[in-house]
This record gives sequence, structure tokens and C-alpha cells, in this order.
Amino acid sequence: MGDAPVQVEQYNAAWPGRFAAQRTQLEIILQPWLAAPVEHVGSTAVPGLAAKPIVDIAAPVRSLVEARQALPVLERAGWLFWPSDPNSSWRLWFLSPRPESRTHHLYLIQHADPHLSELIAFRDRLRRDPLARDSYADLKQQLAQQYREDRDGYTAAKSSFVAELLQQSGIDMKPRPRPTGADQIKVLTAPSDVADDLAVRRLLALAAGGGQLRVDEAVRLYRDDPSAKLFVATLASETVGLAGYRTGGGMVVLLHVATAPHVRRKGVGRRLLAEVRRTAPPELPVVAETDHDAVHFYEAIGFTASSLGEKYAGVERFRVELDGGVRADGRDRI
Repeated sequence: MGDAPVQVEQYNAAWPGRFAAQRTQLEIILQPWLAAPVEHVGSTAVPGLAAKPIVDIAAPVRSLVEARQALPVLERAGWLFWPSDPNSSWRLWFLSPRPESRTHHLYLIQHADPHLSELIAFRDRLRRDPLARDSYADLKQQLAQQYREDRDGYTAAKSSFVAELLQQSGIDMKPRPRPTGADQIKVLTAPSDVADDLAVRRLLALAAGGGQLRVDEAVRLYRDDPSAKLFVATLASETVGLAGYRTGGGMVVLLHVATAPHVRRKGVGRRLLAEVRRTAPPELPVVAETDHDAVHFYEAIGFTASSLGEKYAGVERFRVELDGGVRADGRDRI
């Protein structure tokens, strides 16, 4: 699933009301699975604490396995399930309404799980300790600047502070896994003659959705057309993704985007498209045509999407676009 950048705001007295409005609905639709009342957790649950303007909600359930039955119920209520959550061993993670404009996070956690106890204990410590609250606010403001485009990095950088406060309360924080391999992804310009690179040809076949004829056409395009550029992503020296585009007609048109199946949801596609945005003319929008399965990926990294209708019988297509322009601080848009 792009994400909106990390942005920490001053405390908003409306946040508890936004939690309460969701709690009422959640306790009705999750009633078959709930083991205890729904809790307001995270920084928006602490009066006076600066926070990302996203209300975090924890729903204690009797069984995490059985709570998977709630997925379609929650999706109908507007919650988007995030299956690639690196903490999926102990929670089911949802957001609402969309990744780029999220206002709420929801965690279904087994009621006896120590991670739930940590969330509540940390919240309660900050509520009763103004000095700890203010120190945490200062840290969050600093890290929000440092990790503006990296939510995982922002969260990880806070962990030592959280662990220390919990330890003072007699709780040893359980370790949190980090997304695998994201810091090892490298994006490079494709080899000058991609015709001889079998890994690139396989990925072009995935992207083009056809046989060798389409792959050969793509190879010729990137070899012969100076307006076309192709990038490849490597992970542990293996070529695992590619993205190619052509500039013309006042836009940057994505022609091929593919990620090897075994590394999907590890940040490969995001890194590739960040490189496209970085190297393409900054004043031009990046556009692509895609299908229903991929449209949420593009939306999750900041593209807007509009339906093109059923271009083929029973197959809806979408146009996705990332607007042009340069960020004021010069950092990547994605």
C-alpha cells in the first residue's frame, strides 16, 4: 500500500472525539470477536502530546486467528487491511480511509498479548508524566524532520525511548521486526544491452504481459529510443525489479514496471518509482495505465487514480498520475 509523509502536529482536542465515533461502530461490528473494550492508544490518546494526526485504535480480541473472519466486515465498513505489516504475527492492521489520506489506524490484538499491554502502559505513563510526554514530543518533532518520507524509519527511531519508559514501569518491550531487505535495495541504470540479461528479460515479460515478441519490442525501445530510460533494482546482487519510462507529449509515461514475485511488498517498486521521479523532468507528471490489482500500489505511493472504464470485456483499467513540481526541500516526492 503512497504513504503521506510523516507529519507531527500540535495536540488537537478533537482527536478523542474522532476515536469515540469509531469506537461505537467498532464495538458493534466486532462484537463476535471482542474480548474487552476498544482502546484509544498511541500519541493522539495523550492530552497535550504532539502527534501525527492519525487516531490509533486497539481492539482486544479473544483469538487473532478467529478475528480474521472480521476482515470482510471491516472492509465493508471502510477499513483497508494491510497484509504486509511486519508485525502480522501479533496483530491485524487496518487503516482508514486511504494510505495517502489516513485518519485512523486499527489494530486487532489478542487480549492477553504483551504487545497490547505495552501500548496501554506506554499511553498511561505519558498521560500521568508531563516531563516524559514533553520529552517524547521533542523527539517526535526531530524524527519527523529526519524521517519525513520513511515511516518505518521514524517508528524504529522512537523504539529506544519507548523501551526505556516501559522498562521504568517494569515492562521489557518485545522486539519489533523491521521490514526485510528494504535498506539493501539498490536501483541502477539497466545494462546497455538488456537483450543479453536474462533476469531483465524475465521481468520485462512480467511487465509486458506477453511473449518474446513483446519482450523484444521493449528491448529495442530501450536500446534505440533516447527518450526511454530503464532502471533495475537489485537485492543481495539479484535483479528483482525494473521500471522504464519515456518522456514526451508533456508527460513522463511509465511503460514497464515489474517486481519479482518473491520480493513483492518489500519496497522494491517504491524505490524504482522514486528513481523515476528523481531522474525524469521534475515539472512533468508521471502517468501510467494499470489494472485493478495494481492501482492501490500506485495510490499508496502518492499517485492519484481515475477509472478508464472497461477497456476490455470485464476488465477495468485505470490512469494513475503523480503530479510534477519540485518539493521545496529538494527531497524525493515518493
